[in-house]
Amino acid sequence: MLYEIHTGKRHHKLIEDAMAFIVTCLNIPDNVWVDIYVKTLEEGSLGGAVDMEDDGEYHYFELEINSKQSREEIVATLFHEMKHVEQTATGRLDQFIWEGKDYSGVDYMDRPWEKEAYAFEHRTAYEYKLR
Repeated sequence: MLYEIHTGKRHHKLIEDAMAFIVTCLNIPDNVWVDIYVKTLEEGSLGGAVDMEDDGEYHYFELEINSKQSREEIVATLFHEMKHVEQTATGRLDQFIWEGKDYSGVDYMDRPWEKEAYAFEHRTAYEYKLR
């Protein structure tokens, strides 16, 4: 996996350090490219991952992380969204299709990919803080 961090000096080292940790916790294919943006997002948005395209050479993703969060929240959001990159890049998640089953209309917190991402986020944020 390759990634590029798009942010100012204030958050660059934080994201760089967190990514060095989290890539060892994920199973993301080598052909994945992730652009990470830390910026002001609309009120109430912590962040998001968008599957941009697969051009045959690379599978591109964009992550947006809300810069208005604390450092700990930025790291937790990054870990959560990187889990979604893994889920999508490995074929387990495609929009509202999770492992072949359609979850359209299911409440956000009842979606299996969100449950998995939140559990991953909590576990890895805790491990990251302890190191």
